[in-house]
Amino acid sequence: MSTQRVVLAYSGGLDTSVAIGWIAEETGAEVIAVAADVGQGGEDLDAIRERALACGAVESLVLDLKQEFAEEYCLPALKANALYLDRYPLVSALSRPVIVKHLVEAARYHGASAVAHGCTGKGNDQVRFEVGIGALAPDIRVLAPVRDSGMSRDKAIAFAEEKGLPIDVTKKSPYSIDQNLWGRAVETGFLEDIWNAPIEDVYDYTADPAVSRDADEYCLPALQANALYMGRYPLVSALSRPLIVKHLVQAARDHGASTVAHGCTGKGNDQVRFEVGIGALAPELRCIAPVRDSGMTRDRAIAFAEERGLPIDVNKKSPYSIDQNVWGRAVETGFLEDIWNGPIEDVYEYTQDP
Repeated sequence: MSTQRVVLAYSGGLDTSVAIGWIAEETGAEVIAVAADVGQGGEDLDAIRERALACGAVESLVLDLKQEFAEEYCLPALKANALYLDRYPLVSALSRPVIVKHLVEAARYHGASAVAHGCTGKGNDQVRFEVGIGALAPDIRVLAPVRDSGMSRDKAIAFAEEKGLPIDVTKKSPYSIDQNLWGRAVETGFLEDIWNAPIEDVYDYTADPAVSRDADEYCLPALQANALYMGRYPLVSALSRPLIVKHLVQAARDHGASTVAHGCTGKGNDQVRFEVGIGALAPELRCIAPVRDSGMTRDRAIAFAEERGLPIDVNKKSPYSIDQNVWGRAVETGFLEDIWNGPIEDVYEYTQDP
């Protein structure tokens, strides 16, 4: 009778490393560890492959899925504006289908009768793996050693220490982090208590939103990153909009407003900066664009201002729309919208005619 084989979704972390030994002890099956590179970075994947073998896997595979993940999963999610609760970009939920696909392919290739994952019974990840495997291969059993053994994180650490597994996880650093090309999710540890808020060492991609920020936290990072549009032009409007949007949203919440309006036309990127920013920070707020949606031209806006005596110093002889901040100055609209017209002398203020 041939030995049964199990393909394990292997991350290189505590739970899946312990799962290798648990599966072997409980089922007598050989374990084939499959690690997927979906752009998580961090530890060298060759080291992860070697760790799986050191933990008892009979074979260890590392699959480079970054290109497939980006093209077939991330880009469609971007096009669909796929957000969890209309607010949070998908992270783990987006990578699991491509990982499941290759787990099933590995199981078929190696003649495995089961696929195992390292999820606990607390979150959605177990569902993503099991529904995905069941849809692609209903004849293959699914094992969840961490969940089904009732192994806590402390017990897993003790098991790893007892068996001498090469895992660098301690009770003082209990975070479980899932990361890919598209984002980063941090869970478990003290965060499982809903009364505990994240502390400083949780943040890596982002900073604590409770900490107040000044404008220099937008301009200085842009300077340090040498952030240039098309590799040539310093950011102006694009750099100030996130800060403006942040305070628009705060003002709307402070005053009980249900709508935020901006004055962008339908011609440039500014409308996107405002609407995506507001949608990300406050999806419950409606965003309107009176200038764009009314089809109001610049001439009609000037006529409207003159008719009502609005204190606006814009006339048909000076039709420039200027956006200026501490970082720069952008001039647009008017006759410059015709690509055959070059700037004339009165455009220049910060610079001279080249």
